[in-house]
Amino acid sequence: MSENRPALSLPPRDPSKVRNLLRSNRPTVVPDPAPAAPDPVTESQTEPTAPEKAAPKSSRAQVTFYMDSEARDRARAAFRATRSAEGDDSWSDFIEVAVLNEVVRREQLHNEGQRYEGSSRRLRPGRKISD
Repeated sequence: MSENRPALSLPPRDPSKVRNLLRSNRPTVVPDPAPAAPDPVTESQTEPTAPEKAAPKSSRAQVTFYMDSEARDRARAAFRATRSAEGDDSWSDFIEVAVLNEVVRREQLHNEGQRYEGSSRRLRPGRKISD
């Protein structure tokens, strides 16, 4: 009886469809041309603004710090409530944007809008400098 039963397996794949799975066989997609640049304006007419989203980084570093638990809970609640509306990919991206916004504000206020030079040198741990 088992000799007359067909094999229970998937049929072989159509080779013409498998070819399209390879990147080299996919059709090339030409991106839309970039929109025209707006007319340049003088610096006095515009206020510098902080970046809305963090730019993709070639390398990422883990950052560990302490913060007030009430402030952390408030930030986490804001992140959860607005994550999809703001397009946040992760908690890390949310924190990175928040830190960069403060960095830009301080550069504008204390360094004439110029970037401070970065360094991987460790910061000194310890208690607050001032209350």
